[in-house]
Amino acid sequence: MANSADIILRSQGLLKKYEHYLPDEKPMAPVTGKVDGFTTMFSSLQFNLKDLIAKAEEIKAEKNKAAIATANAEIRRGKNYLRGELPKLRKMMEKKMKGLTDEEKEERVSQVDNFEYQIECVPDGVNKAPPAPPKPRGAGGDAGGGTGGGARRHVTINMEDLEKGEGVSMEHSKESRAFRDEFEEAKQRQDEGLDEISKGLSVLKNLGGEMDDEIKRQTPILDVIDEKLDSTTSEMRTANGKLKKVITSMRSTRNFCVDVILIFLILGIAMFFFNSFG
Repeated sequence: MANSADIILRSQGLLKKYEHYLPDEKPMAPVTGKVDGFTTMFSSLQFNLKDLIAKAEEIKAEKNKAAIATANAEIRRGKNYLRGELPKLRKMMEKKMKGLTDEEKEERVSQVDNFEYQIECVPDGVNKAPPAPPKPRGAGGDAGGGTGGGARRHVTINMEDLEKGEGVSMEHSKESRAFRDEFEEAKQRQDEGLDEISKGLSVLKNLGGEMDDEIKRQTPILDVIDEKLDSTTSEMRTANGKLKKVITSMRSTRNFCVDVILIFLILGIAMFFFNSFG
């Protein structure tokens, strides 16, 4: 029987083996300070960011290129999700500014900016150079701690510069290039398989058409055979009826002949006895 120490060791081994199947516990919102919708949403997004950072750390020890490319794709999807949630987070922050001091407002703005910076710093196999750290801003959103109320930053995008050349985010890494090559090879194999299937379907279609034409050509012959079978069947029925009549008449004639023979035999015997004793 196993003792308690063995049971504890086995339990710890099982827990360690299956700990990655356990549901992740999201960090609760901090108790200190004011807890509102912004704090809850920010805590949830921070948990997602920590998950992406953990995946990025795991990729460093991975040697399988396909697994690295797949993990980087998951990280990019996670970063895109967090980027999409940033406008909602900023909107929630602006709604929950009432009742806060200027220092608390500046702290929240700084938290969101640092959060955005941390998102971009997560390596995903595409972005190589880390972005520039965010500049300190005030509660109004202006760089340098300005108090512009609800002022927003004006962003200008020069499309000509974007069309001239690829930026850092457009450069391929070894992992992304390997993933793309693997995807192209798989796509080519799939296209070849689909071409073979298409050829097979074409052959089956042609065979079906030829069989249909042959059946149409054989239909008149089958009709003639059916007619001949019907006529032969009717003739056989007529012949069977005549044969039955002949057999019946032969039976009656045979019975008559037997009767006549018996009569003559009896008469002969009677004449024999008459002559013998007469």
